[in-house]
Amino acid sequence: LWPLNLQKREFQVIAFDIDGPRVDQINKGDSYIPDVPSSELSEVTRSGHLIATTDFKKLKDVDTVSICVPTPLRKTRDPDISYIVKSLESIVANRKEGQLIILESTTYPGTTREVMLPELEENGKFKVGQGFYLAFSPERVGPGNQATPSSILRKLWAESPR
Repeated sequence: LWPLNLQKREFQVIAFDIDGPRVDQINKGDSYIPDVPSSELSEVTRSGHLIATTDFKKLKDVDTVSICVPTPLRKTRDPDISYIVKSLESIVANRKEGQLIILESTTYPGTTREVMLPELEENGKFKVGQGFYLAFSPERVGPGNQATPSSILRKLWAESPR
């Protein structure tokens, strides 16, 4: 949904995924997301405002990284954050100075500060608020909500300065 909303404001969006066939599907404008019509996805891919890739080296080409990965509940009812951790590995290996990194995945309080921040500052090359910026903005999607389209749902942003 983000790429569709950003495209309307003329932003360039690069979507990263480890699933090659899914990336090909997105680049063809064929939506697998129930709330995103293929006609809208096709419009943004044709315009060049949305490109999907499996090449995480292209993370160096972006100013803002938004992490939107699954966090399924385990049997113990706590979120499995392994997808977040795997995403962080790709980001740390391919980031550039000055990026804003936003966690959007639904997870437990403290994930940004307790899991992401130490990983992003680990080698001492970058410090939050100086070499990069870090924020949490929970996903705001209203699947099937006809009264409030996803494009106008309000978002709460939280930033972690030092």
